[in-house]
Amino acid sequence: MPTDIEPDVVQSESATEPAADFFSNILKPGSSLQPQFLLVVDLSFAALLFILLTLAVLTRWNLHIFALMAIELALWASVKWYKSFPFSYYTLMVH
Repeated sequence: MPTDIEPDVVQSESATEPAADFFSNILKPGSSLQPQFLLVVDLSFAALLFILLTLAVLTRWNLHIFALMAIELALWASVKWYKSFPFSYYTLMVH
């Protein structure tokens, strides 16, 4: 009877393996340089910008929303700037 359950468990683990690998690698050193992680970061910032633009339209161009957009764009630019440093510079900062 236990042998019938084990193949199902193995199949479900293999189906979620890419997502599990992504989330297990987030906190490892150097994970921020992986293209998948950078794509997720860019998509998250783009989605936030789209939401803020939508809120700006819905609130009749509220200045507070534009301030939030400026903060979001500055944060996105700082992440891109920090990522542009060579990897050896990261190791100098850590040690």
